Amino acid sequence: MSLRGFPPAALALACVLALAGPSHPAPPSPWIPPPAPPAGAARAESAAAAPTTKRPVRWINNQPDTGQFLPDTVVLARVNDRTTRVGDYVDAYYRSYAEDRPRADSAGLRQFLNSIIDKDVMGLMVLGINRPLGFEDRLALRENRERVLSSVLFQRAVLDSATVTEEETRQLYEQFRFAVHLRHIEFADRATAERVRRDLVSGRILWKEAVRKYSVAPDSDRARDGDLGWHRRLGFDPFLAPQVFTLKPGETSPVVQDARGDQVIQVIERRPDKPPAYEALRSMMRDEIRNNKVGQRASALQAMMRGEVGMVHDTANMVWAAARFSPTKRVSREASGTTTEFVVGMPGFAPADTGRVLARHRYAQLTVGGMVDVYGAIQPLFRPSVNDFESMRSFVDGVLLEPYMAELAARRGLERDSLAVVQLQRRREEILVEHMYQDSIMSKVWVQPQARRKYYQEHLTAFFTYPTAKYAAFVGDSRAAADSLAARLRAGEKAEAMLRADSLAGRATGSIQERSANDHGTPYYRLLFEELRPGKVSVEGPDREGDFAVIQLLSFDPGRQLPYEEVEGAIDESLQNLRAEELLHEFLARHRKRFRIEAHPQLLDRVLMADRTLME
Repeated sequence: MSLRGFPPAALALACVLALAGPSHPAPPSPWIPPPAPPAGAARAESAAAAPTTKRPVRWINNQPDTGQFLPDTVVLARVNDRTTRVGDYVDAYYRSYAEDRPRADSAGLRQFLNSIIDKDVMGLMVLGINRPLGFEDRLALRENRERVLSSVLFQRAVLDSATVTEEETRQLYEQFRFAVHLRHIEFADRATAERVRRDLVSGRILWKEAVRKYSVAPDSDRARDGDLGWHRRLGFDPFLAPQVFTLKPGETSPVVQDARGDQVIQVIERRPDKPPAYEALRSMMRDEIRNNKVGQRASALQAMMRGEVGMVHDTANMVWAAARFSPTKRVSREASGTTTEFVVGMPGFAPADTGRVLARHRYAQLTVGGMVDVYGAIQPLFRPSVNDFESMRSFVDGVLLEPYMAELAARRGLERDSLAVVQLQRRREEILVEHMYQDSIMSKVWVQPQARRKYYQEHLTAFFTYPTAKYAAFVGDSRAAADSLAARLRAGEKAEAMLRADSLAGRATGSIQERSANDHGTPYYRLLFEELRPGKVSVEGPDREGDFAVIQLLSFDPGRQLPYEEVEGAIDESLQNLRAEELLHEFLARHRKRFRIEAHPQLLDRVLMADRTLME
């Protein structure tokens, strides 16, 4: 159910816990350098770069970095002895949950700075009170300790050691000097892939015979014996590239896995290729080398811990469970462009199946039910895909090994690491702040029934479901093909029947979808909600690839007024949060006077607002 214009619940405590952030990393902040600087910027760039180094000026959020940004050490705020510097501020901003994060404009940045000050005020208050922790609090701290120590171990043992030298980057650049002619075989499972690869390498089976007997690729792929054509290093899958471009002609890769599944790839021949300039690729190559090192070190660390605790996987149950999950993202291609859809739903399991054991070691085991509980607790946008054996095994290992990774971290003395100390103190402080918020704010909030009814009557237009459109979308590779599809639909042929017939014939020509009026900016939005009427057909295109879209609006729901009984709970929650926010502001205004507060919001315009984890 969606409510058009319904005011969101006021997240009163969010501003106080601005530095807390989610337990999983926030998605990257989308700062993208423009394809070309505006007129006159090139002169500024050449003037700013020293002739000897020829360092290009970075473009960040449409601004050239010419030295105007403040260093990370500059103080933005101070509450007693607690100091917030530029680096702290930027890290906190990108660590916070994206949906609750203020906009990175002047007003939003000042709002976020005030939330940090409020957080420090309440943090110092609760530390002065030193409220005793209950059983649930201690349990939460123990779980947080395991998570923090595992994270710090990963940082120190994996990330910090994954350094990249200039020599390694130069060596990788050599792979861009040639193109390769490839062929591959897709397999139904990894065990078959490993066995067939051994037979190929030893000469016990010919490539053509292996394709015919074992490939699960489409017929068109098998008809070419899996020939993939010529490929350059630039633009090739960065995960598969190290497995492929290090091969000599005639050599076969190890079994690799990507979106297609398990496969082996063979290099047929090479030919010279002219690469882009080294400096243009340097940053990308360094990221690729570092990511590969991180993956190798992480795998080695997990393998060591699996051996230490005697972990055993139940492969059959893991394959069975993985097959019931969907990828967390779906990419669909339509004539108007490519769209990415996040899948937030989870599969249901019968009670008898939740007891299936996925993995066990000497001290514990993880069942399907336990895995689903842990997976469901992750915020939907941060959930990893677990729809194949390898990704399921990686997730299960992470869950089962976390306490023992924490023990290893403790044995290495990482509990005293400054990174761990800060995070452990932060979580304890958050728990105390939450208690004070409940005791001092929420305990004083109550909404009378007549206030809820009054709010409903005054905001009737807000309690209305969004209009929805159900439509069929077909893709034609030419105008003639699209017009032919449109003519069939206009003649009365049912879209469902056409799609069913195409599916039985092994063709994927389109789909039936639903779109909400709240989905602004999505493909065909104006067409569906402003132009078409039910039953009408439109041909759109061509797109960049020359394809055409045939759109038929099947049905249209204009939305309905929601009765009071259906939204009473949401109104009560919203009014409680609004009142709680008012009380919180009053509470902070009273207690701010007890602290020495220093703030410099005028400096925020000179802060480089870009996620440092995405910058070299």
